[in-house]
Amino acid sequence: SIYGQFARTCTNAEMGATDRSGIHCTRRSPVALVLDEVLDEASGSESVLDPACGTGVFLVGALRRLVRLRSNGTEPPREIIRSTLHEQVFGIDTSETAIRIAAFSPYLAALELDPDSTSPDALAFRPLVGTNLFVGDANAIGRDYQRPPDLTGSDGRTRNFDVIVGSSPRDFKGKTGTDVRRPREPEATTHSPYCESLDFVEEARKFAHDETRFGLILSALPFFSGRGSVRSASHSLLQSLAPVTLVNLSNLRSWLFPHAKRPAVALFARHRPQQRRERLTVVQVPWSESGARTHTLAVAPQDALTIPLSSVQHGPGLFKAAAFGHHHDLWLLDRLKKRHRTLRDQLEVLGTRLRQGPPFGDPSFTRGPMIHSAVPTHDRATRRGFASGTNIPPSAPSPPERPGPSSTDRAPLLLVKNSLALTRGPRPVVSVTDLAMASAKGCVGAVLRSEDRPSAHLLAGILSSALASWYFLMTSSTAGLRAGRLLVSEFNRFPVPDLRLAVNSADGQRVLQIARALQQHPPDENDWNELDEAVSALFGLGETERIVVQDGFVRTRWMLQRSQRESVVPAGIKELEVYARAFLRTMDAWFFARNVRRMRAEILEVPASASLRVVRFVLEERPGPSVIETVPVEGGLSAVLTRIGERLGVTIADSLARTRELRVHGPEEVVIIKPSARRYWMGVRRAGASPPFPVRKWTRR
Repeated sequence: SIYGQFARTCTNAEMGATDRSGIHCTRRSPVALVLDEVLDEASGSESVLDPACGTGVFLVGALRRLVRLRSNGTEPPREIIRSTLHEQVFGIDTSETAIRIAAFSPYLAALELDPDSTSPDALAFRPLVGTNLFVGDANAIGRDYQRPPDLTGSDGRTRNFDVIVGSSPRDFKGKTGTDVRRPREPEATTHSPYCESLDFVEEARKFAHDETRFGLILSALPFFSGRGSVRSASHSLLQSLAPVTLVNLSNLRSWLFPHAKRPAVALFARHRPQQRRERLTVVQVPWSESGARTHTLAVAPQDALTIPLSSVQHGPGLFKAAAFGHHHDLWLLDRLKKRHRTLRDQLEVLGTRLRQGPPFGDPSFTRGPMIHSAVPTHDRATRRGFASGTNIPPSAPSPPERPGPSSTDRAPLLLVKNSLALTRGPRPVVSVTDLAMASAKGCVGAVLRSEDRPSAHLLAGILSSALASWYFLMTSSTAGLRAGRLLVSEFNRFPVPDLRLAVNSADGQRVLQIARALQQHPPDENDWNELDEAVSALFGLGETERIVVQDGFVRTRWMLQRSQRESVVPAGIKELEVYARAFLRTMDAWFFARNVRRMRAEILEVPASASLRVVRFVLEERPGPSVIETVPVEGGLSAVLTRIGERLGVTIADSLARTRELRVHGPEEVVIIKPSARRYWMGVRRAGASPPFPVRKWTRR
């Protein structure tokens, strides 16, 4: 199986409960999450199929739930248990050993559910192998060379099931896997090797009818891919299965799928009726220490984001940003796209384009060994995170494969490493050199004319900024998911200002000045901050947009360095002040016109070990800018929450049980209560064009 550790790492713990109107803050195992969603509002008579059942972990969970539904929560009689086992639960797998284990596991579950499991009759079971469980390839079911009798009717048609669950049994196999699939089913269209998981879903659909519910664990790459053919395939699949919910499990890869080569998503289709079928719901499951310890998922309403289904095909970056970011990231991506042309368009104006592979400079050279007498040593530049032609030490001279044209000896060459360097940021590593041609492993490059040298250095500064890092994390198909390699097409989509106009502007000159200064010494944190501010000014970013970029840059570091624990470090007074300032900045825009009222932010100084943080915003009848104060409190966190609840008429404990974040409103105040983890108190959680008050409200009774 592509996620072979899935059955062994998932527990059967089911903590919390689901809400039929939406997602509640709940902690459940991945198996429980899948089964609870697809069997929500089920009658208990549904038939369930796992087309790649492995050892039967999904089948056991489905058996328990179906028996509970059929018995209406009472003690189930043996007849219901046995009929559910033999008539409603089915599985297929290529491994005979796995099928034998899958047959034994439901037996044990049936014995556990049996009200009289000690009687001799309770130990007698009808064989499941060959009737409910089959050894074979799910792709072959219903074809001439393999026809299990109970999965095809007398007319030869494949049997349909009400619920299909499981995890994709395939991993990425590249061209070899594609060549194997084509002769197996010549009539099928194979778009790309990345479509292994999509093929699995298409095969599972052959066992489905129009109302079949799907709950499948799949590879995430087809949905995040920037390739047009893969986007078309994934969009076609999602459109045919709508309404669809995708749960991003990439953040849990360290413990959920420790041996998998690719990140995963959970796909739910037709599990919950929706009025707008053209919308796609994306749920981001955050990493938590308790989840890694107990192997459970913590999901809350704040983790869900809805986007147009068409964005999967027409906006590759929009879909990945929905899975890893917030609505503010989508908002800024859209604004940048409307303001600026792409890097590819800007380079075409300069008469060049980005290339990948050997050698850069002379298009007449054919692909061959990447050798030149003075190849920039990009590895050394990586240590500092910034490089330019004046300070890149050349490698040892070696004879070129072919002589380069002398007329281009002084042409500036822009080199960009095709991954983000973790040492300083992480940020792209950019170099500008004067070589006629050069080759560097893992780089893309563009040769510019001599008169466009300032544009090359300006572009180097832009690509080294936090804005570029944030953009590539949100839009690239692999950054933050695996190796983090950036493709030429992803560089080409990056929106940038007009380079020739920018180099003559005051903001452009400032970026050039900072870039030249960075050539003289290794940059420190202040240098990077100065560069980020200059690039933000060049792009015309406002205060809210800069908060989105800076917070996104921090999240980039968490993802690429796999430092998930840094995201759950308790927020201190400094982080709470940043959050409060972003909130007040939004409110000040409302109060500025009349200038008769203001807001005061009170950061309640609860113990550092407390699991929650509390910030109170009070409306005051006085002019002037808003202020932030740190207020000491008496008693512990429990006493603070009790006083807030009594004052505003809200039962805080019950409310927090239903949602992870709580905003309580009174006549002249709003109190925000969130977990102490730093990721919940970033400025982006409050910045943006959304209404300053949350959708959910509690008022005085």
